[in-house]
Amino acid sequence: MIETVKMNLSRHPDFYTADNGFLTTNTVEYLFKHNIKSIMPDRDESSKIKGIDESKKFKKSNFEYNWSNNTYICPEKKILEYQNDRKMSNGLNQVYSTEKCKDCNVLEKCTKGSKREISHLAHPLRIKMREDYHSDFGREQYKKRFHTGESYFGTLQYGRNFQGIRRTSIKKAQTELTIQAIVHNIKILHKHIDKW
Repeated sequence: MIETVKMNLSRHPDFYTADNGFLTTNTVEYLFKHNIKSIMPDRDESSKIKGIDESKKFKKSNFEYNWSNNTYICPEKKILEYQNDRKMSNGLNQVYSTEKCKDCNVLEKCTKGSKREISHLAHPLRIKMREDYHSDFGREQYKKRFHTGESYFGTLQYGRNFQGIRRTSIKKAQTELTIQAIVHNIKILHKHIDKW
């Protein structure tokens, strides 16, 4: 997508927002290489956006990360502190835990072990991405993402078989998209005309 923007506008964007599905280590490294700030939630933040499922209260996404002191806070308000970096199947991870688990009344609901451990990838650029997402700028920009018409693009693409803008200049692209939007609205009106 970024390469398409560069091709059409002869420059990379200063920043962009995207869903968690686009967040990979390769993506993060590409963005850093081209000095592009990106606002993307990681998997845990993405789960929070969708809402908390009470039946999964002790899922990792329900553990709150505290940026100021590099700790996690569990749903029972216990603090999990950074312990070490550990190599796991997905790469090097930062691991967090607490000794207070042994006194917790709901330990068996939270973990099968004697204490709960939480980890996230220790890749410095992914950590920076999380910081950017949690910044005031990141929160403000990501909120706007839900109001930029993405759902309408989805309707046009899948419901109206619109496979994307084919024009190369901004003015022509705006005209093409406006026509598609007008056609979409006429179809909606036509659908409801019998109710009037």
